[in-house]
Amino acid sequence: MKWALIQQERGDDIVFDEIVQYDTDTETMCKELLNKYPGAVYRVFGDYSGTSRSTRRRSTDYDIIRNTLNIKQENIFVKPNPAVIVRFNLVNWRLCNNKDIRKLFVSKNCEHVIKDFRRVVYKKNEKIEDQTTNPDLSHISSAIGYYINFKYTLKELLPSRISKTV
Repeated sequence: MKWALIQQERGDDIVFDEIVQYDTDTETMCKELLNKYPGAVYRVFGDYSGTSRSTRRRSTDYDIIRNTLNIKQENIFVKPNPAVIVRFNLVNWRLCNNKDIRKLFVSKNCEHVIKDFRRVVYKKNEKIEDQTTNPDLSHISSAIGYYINFKYTLKELLPSRISKTV
């Protein structure tokens, strides 16, 4: 499980830390976050699949997050996952747009985020992630994509002359 910790400053999104644990669960990840950043204000942006329940448990991942971090429902932001191409385009747009403006920054200590951003690519002739070379890739960059998808829209990607006609 991989979580990206993002702070917004003056319109910029800054990935300042990451939490990565293998063979873990949501409650353990929450406890690690509480240990690293006690007393912080938490807002959770995430994968839509976390809203699902299963026959093995009555609560969702977001129920566990809400209860463990002691946060209100209105501080959990989830909407259906965008298409991979939309998520890639939104993240790339924040990393560096067509006017060479950067709005997404990553701390040097976030090695998993940096690795993902350098290595995650499309499958040849398709609009999905290529996970054949390393299935461990894309989890943390996907998490960042869910955040950006919630905060921004594709309309912001379009040149102003085009967006007026849409």
